[in-house]
Amino acid sequence: MIKKYSMKPVQVYASQWDGANIKEMERLLDKTSFICSVMRAGNVATLIIAKPSEFKAYKADLGSYLIRYPSGKFEIIPEKDFPERFLEMKTEPKKNK
Repeated sequence: MIKKYSMKPVQVYASQWDGANIKEMERLLDKTSFICSVMRAGNVATLIIAKPSEFKAYKADLGSYLIRYPSGKFEIIPEKDFPERFLEMKTEPKKNK
């Protein structure tokens, strides 16, 4: 029998590359086997994400979002596509005891 299903929402962590927040991007990739660095050409800063063990590299242009899923995988999404796919989750402030 064929049934209809909807996907469960998945909570992800994301940060927008602004050309200067390299430390934030490194924290986002923490505990993964990926490393990141910045390539500059004139006034444009491009984030390069690499997995040395696989000789693979990915490029995040200025304004792109870096998404980390619970599985540890990541995805780079252009700024124009991000709002269509993700909603910001509001977190409640921690209560002092």
